[in-house]
Amino acid sequence: MLVQRAGTGTLPPSVGGFATPCWESLAVAWDASPAPVSATVTLGPTMVELGHDDHEADDASLDVRDHKFGWDNKHPRRKVDVGELRIEWRPVINGQFDDFWKAAEGKIPLPKSWVMDNSNAMVRAIYGLSTHATVHGGRLPLEAELRVFFNEFEISYEEGTIVGFRNWHHVPATTGGKKDEGRAHNGGVWEWTSTVWDKLDGFEVSSLYPGISADIF
Repeated sequence: MLVQRAGTGTLPPSVGGFATPCWESLAVAWDASPAPVSATVTLGPTMVELGHDDHEADDASLDVRDHKFGWDNKHPRRKVDVGELRIEWRPVINGQFDDFWKAAEGKIPLPKSWVMDNSNAMVRAIYGLSTHATVHGGRLPLEAELRVFFNEFEISYEEGTIVGFRNWHHVPATTGGKKDEGRAHNGGVWEWTSTVWDKLDGFEVSSLYPGISADIF
């Protein structure tokens, strides 16, 4: 996400003195990146902890020492049993979905966030991954299943993961490589799951940002 300023829209990185990446040379380097040592990895059965405790009433307190902030539907902290699963090492990339869409020859609708320009798809985000997964013999993971994968293989910021303005653009995922038993990063993307976004027991509407969850249910 780019830095935003109230009333005047987003600030592109170039305004702040960041150089525009050389996409051509990056594409060459990314295409030469090694593939995972295997297509998938098997995990579980196990138990995973989701969410955290951050009651809405606490937001008015000025005592933030040791306080972990979270939006309204991310608490309370809870434990979830996860059965054995087999999951691909890396997210589906734009090019893979584009090939899938073209091969369907009109049977799969163009994602609503895509725009065609001279027969080329201009990609903003990928929607329709559930169909892609089903056609390839799988499904989207549940939130708890994806968290098991992240807990096992996602590296920290200190180790090089793509967060905290380390990059102004996504980069290829590197999980599933030969070193560190497959631990790496997913390229800095948000990943879809098949878990329905719904309120949890004890749900309280956020007072700071009422529209974050309640208007979706």
